[in-house]
Amino acid sequence: MPVRLRIRVRTEREVELVALLNSGYEAPFPQLLIPIDVAKELGLWPPEGSFEVTLETAGGPLRAWYYTRRAFVKVVAGDVESREVLTDIVISPRYGLSRPTPFGLARD
Repeated sequence: MPVRLRIRVRTEREVELVALLNSGYEAPFPQLLIPIDVAKELGLWPPEGSFEVTLETAGGPLRAWYYTRRAFVKVVAGDVESREVLTDIVISPRYGLSRPTPFGLARD
């Protein structure tokens, strides 16, 4: 069963999203996969200072852009927030995150 969490992502800008807790792969450092529209909101698109990668996924190769240690992320649950964690950012043209709304989740 998928577990989704409300998160706050901060670079020079900040956005609040709903993210899938476990994406099915392991990494040596925390990573957050975001779509291009969220990258734009965070000031990370166009991807200057990132490097282009090809990720092997169950759906086939995925072209993405990778920033090392680029954002701070924390979990938001009602009026309680976790500590911030420094994360790598992976920008994907193919996948999206859910947006919190007053009525639940809206899918991008």
